[in-house]
Amino acid sequence: MEPVLECDEIKSADLPSKTEEGGIFTCTKCGLQERYFYKGRNPPSNKKIVFLEDCYMMKDPFSPPNKNQFLLLGSECSLCNKAVCQSPNCSIFYTRRFCRSCAEENTEQFPAAVQIKLKKKP
Repeated sequence: MEPVLECDEIKSADLPSKTEEGGIFTCTKCGLQERYFYKGRNPPSNKKIVFLEDCYMMKDPFSPPNKNQFLLLGSECSLCNKAVCQSPNCSIFYTRRFCRSCAEENTEQFPAAVQIKLKKKP
């Protein structure tokens, strides 16, 4: 099971000082391309949510426009800095985001439960 931090554990020093707005997100593993409206840890539409990493977010096309709901597309691998989507085929999250390639190259650095998950090909 992946560790989850409570909101109280996230300090303001952990928050990014700069955010990016708009562009095209492209997963370097599967090629998924979507327009994102925001990249950062605090979605502008919901100040109560704080992610543990800078994420690419798009507006949810299936929700009413006034709901300000969003979909998390992906983020960057914490080792190689390449953009990867949330698909288990492309990335894994364990305290930080890792692309499948970097995670598989460093399998021994993960706890046993994560190693087992990495050995299973989605």
